[in-house]
Amino acid sequence: MRRGLDRATLVILVCLGPGCATTKLAGSASTSIEEARLSVGDRHYQLDSCSSGDLEYFLGVDLADQKGGALVRLVIDPIDGPRLAFVFREDGAGRRLVFRRDQCSQLEAAARYTGWQVNTVRDVSGFVDAECRSDEGQAVGLHVRFSHCH
Repeated sequence: MRRGLDRATLVILVCLGPGCATTKLAGSASTSIEEARLSVGDRHYQLDSCSSGDLEYFLGVDLADQKGGALVRLVIDPIDGPRLAFVFREDGAGRRLVFRRDQCSQLEAAARYTGWQVNTVRDVSGFVDAECRSDEGQAVGLHVRFSHCH
């Protein structure tokens, strides 16, 4: 009789353990992009979506102007720090610019995992403040704050 009680107690304890418990976290994981200003020469873009670099196995984020056809990739290199790549789809053609730190008068950026995970993709928040000039003299400015990109 004592043995049956022990098994019942064990089953209850197992079900009350982490396998049966759920945790609710305060806050929300809704994506937001604030202060999103991207200018290339005299053209301006409105960044309206973001996705975690975790989808493509890098620390960083992809930011996009879905209507204007601009894509910005921020990659945080563990040795060299932040790097930026821009792709512009004007008239169907894709023009690409990649910037190193020495091409920018200002390049400050961060992308940090928030601790949230959505469908195995780690959620990222951070910022970019950049003023750069390509080798051809093309001026690019990017100032954006993003949170919960997944």
